[in-house]
Amino acid sequence: MTKEEYRDKYGRQDACMCTQCGEYFPCSELDSGIEPHGERTPVCPECGCDDIAYDVYIEEEEDE
Repeated sequence: MTKEEYRDKYGRQDACMCTQCGEYFPCSELDSGIEPHGERTPVCPECGCDDIAYDVYIEEEEDE
């Protein structure tokens, strides 16, 4: 979901963001992939990329 969709659904709660596809999601929704050497790695639930930005602060829009 976009930053705006995330903010509308979850408010100002911190999020995770995939740096590849740009999707925002709660950190609790991270999937996990298994590396070739057996280690579990958090991955994006949308595209499967493991390049995740954690604790992304979502600001609320200010009323004008």
